Amino acid sequence: MVVLALAGLNVLAAEVRLPATIAKQNVYEETRGVIEYFACTSKGKAYESILVIDCDAEEVCTKLLALGLKPGSPAADVDGKHILPTGDRVSLTVEWNQDGKTVSHKANEFLVNSRTGKPMQDTSWAFVATKRVADPVSNRERIAAAVSGNLIAVHHLDPAVLIQNPLAEAEDSNLYKANTALLPKEGTAVTLVIAPAVFEGRCVHAFVSGRVQGVGFRAFTQQVAKTLKLGGWVRNLDDGRVELLAQGPPAAVEKLLAEVSRGPRGAKVEKVVTNDEQPTEVFSTFEIRY
Repeated sequence: MVVLALAGLNVLAAEVRLPATIAKQNVYEETRGVIEYFACTSKGKAYESILVIDCDAEEVCTKLLALGLKPGSPAADVDGKHILPTGDRVSLTVEWNQDGKTVSHKANEFLVNSRTGKPMQDTSWAFVATKRVADPVSNRERIAAAVSGNLIAVHHLDPAVLIQNPLAEAEDSNLYKANTALLPKEGTAVTLVIAPAVFEGRCVHAFVSGRVQGVGFRAFTQQVAKTLKLGGWVRNLDDGRVELLAQGPPAAVEKLLAEVSRGPRGAKVEKVVTNDEQPTEVFSTFEIRY
């Protein structure tokens, strides 16, 4: 099978190609150009989307499942904690013809972080699918995205979509605006390419022994991991050890392990046992688990 490189990921040749058009931007002055969706159907919120897809959400979901993708769960707030979306990751790419040549850009390039003024961080997206609900028009049960018409959300407030932005910053529904400098003109015919994404970096599961609890070890590990822009988590174990999982570029993971081997002031690390794994879930942030 052919494998293509994509920003720390490998993208399998199997893919779903969906005909679409560029949606009209800044339709309503009160929305101030805020984008809530990367893609929707004609019955969705096209006035707050980048693309309008020319097919039904049920059809898209069926095609994604046929690729072997497993859906997870949309983002949610549980017991005062924001839980990021889970599910198999996909890459999103938009292609169109320009002056006889095929132009291709990743989804994040079409979105600008309104706080930083820079394009959204490059990431794979979470296939969350949706629960099935009653469609008031057809009077039959359908996935919620087929009823709402909203397919790919750039924020976490709408659980009734097929795909969600997995970044922690997407908890803010007013964060992104369209990159109008890159976006083709309204109505331009494009193709949205959705492909399964496979993690290519290093994923390490580690257990740290010694005086590593009650000394700020978890906060220390999280701070180092965030500085290195790694994903994963760290937690205390009942037997006195600290367990962590780190994902990202191999060199950055190696730096984290070096820091963990030293630990924060007050810690005394005696042993670090590591095991490289293939991730079953890709983390966009590094969290402390309790």
